[in-house]
Amino acid sequence: MEQLKQDFELFREQCTSLAILVNTFEVLFENEEGAPPMNRVAPEFFCDLNGWMVELYFLYTARILDSAGSKKQRNLSVDYFLVSLREAGVLTDEITDLGQRLKSYLDRIGKARRKLIAHNDRAALRKGEPLGQHSEQEKREFLRNLQSFCDAVGRATGVGPCEFLSIAPGDVVDLLRLVKRNGL
Repeated sequence: MEQLKQDFELFREQCTSLAILVNTFEVLFENEEGAPPMNRVAPEFFCDLNGWMVELYFLYTARILDSAGSKKQRNLSVDYFLVSLREAGVLTDEITDLGQRLKSYLDRIGKARRKLIAHNDRAALRKGEPLGQHSEQEKREFLRNLQSFCDAVGRATGVGPCEFLSIAPGDVVDLLRLVKRNGL
């Protein structure tokens, strides 16, 4: 169980990184105070940054939803914990249900991961059609389910729950204040 606890703490760090990425993106690009000043300061840079952050979102999310791996190589993912908790005899119905809800989100973003994030799929690039589109509500539901999954796994392993969705991107907020204060 000790190894499972350590694995879970590493996994939850990855989930926390995803939450920080989402919160930073929202402050910079989905907030009235973020987008206008950033577009005045360095529009091309922030346009590029927007694209890079979207790619990172898909990448981080796909890692979290990856397969459990093989006997030689293990992936710290939702599947890994479903398998490992079952083997340890502490898998609950709640964790199973949340795991299935999380994995269903991969149906929304999996094509983007396979064709554009992990590979440069020629046909997908030539078409130029957006892949992985999903609503804000679907993203929010995924993140809430991820928080609930981590809390439930934390309880099952004895690590305990830890809220990570509301972590504020302090440096970004400070940057916006500086830009605003200097009239940029």
